[in-house]
Amino acid sequence: MSSDAAKAMASVFKTASFVKTYKLAEKATGPFAEALIDYTEITSYPSPPVILDNACGTGIVSSILNSKVSEQVRQGWELTAGDFSEAMVEYASNRGKEEGWLNTAVKVVDAQDTKLSTGQYTHVFATFAFQAIPNAEAALRESFRILKPGGIIASATWKHVPWVTNVKRGIETISPNLHWPDSEEFVKTTSRGWESETTIESLLTKEGFTDVQVTPVTKTIELPIADVVQLSVSILPALLGKYWTQQQRDEYAERVPAAVQQYLEQMYGVGALVPLEPVGIIAIARKPE
Repeated sequence: MSSDAAKAMASVFKTASFVKTYKLAEKATGPFAEALIDYTEITSYPSPPVILDNACGTGIVSSILNSKVSEQVRQGWELTAGDFSEAMVEYASNRGKEEGWLNTAVKVVDAQDTKLSTGQYTHVFATFAFQAIPNAEAALRESFRILKPGGIIASATWKHVPWVTNVKRGIETISPNLHWPDSEEFVKTTSRGWESETTIESLLTKEGFTDVQVTPVTKTIELPIADVVQLSVSILPALLGKYWTQQQRDEYAERVPAAVQQYLEQMYGVGALVPLEPVGIIAIARKPE
């Protein structure tokens, strides 16, 4: 995002009410998190890994890691799940207890200044983080610093987010004079290059990473209309100020959820599942030995 939008979104992430929405978003982010883990081949890593789940949110990466990696490996690994939001950390911590995460510490960590030891980690995962972190370059620099020589960074970022276009279509039914971006405009104006394979490769290489692999991945999911509406409008608080005047926000903002729901019901039918095909960019790179 632009720095202003990223700061606005960061304030939203800190609220307890957003945790519920973020957990819902796992229906979209989860398939990419699993693919990201598979791309690292961590299940066949030759020694006990030391992992940071950076900007962990509700803990989807840590949850999948604990389900995919053998108990024998988990008995010897070290997993840290960190997020700058205390509300997210509290949720992820409770989730870890419920799911029985082994050798896992869940704590407040600012990805831009982690305060973690240099050269400590074999793997740093950042799932849909760099687009939302106000100073993504600092976060990338920190990832490089805390990785061991030969350590792996694994990042997923958005390239196509169809639920943003759902909001646009709903808003168009309220008034043709209300601008809202479609997915393409949204990622180009808010992602600071993290929606581009070539830019991501350049950013990783510039920081000193090698063996950079950048791959666009498409996932097909189906969600109930109510879930799509909640997911679609979750970005409104961070972005309304960018696209609408205060008068427009006062007059129309509260009407957006109902308009999006009505649009989806007209498109797919009341009570239907909505097909979505989000596209993420998976990037894997290594710190030189």
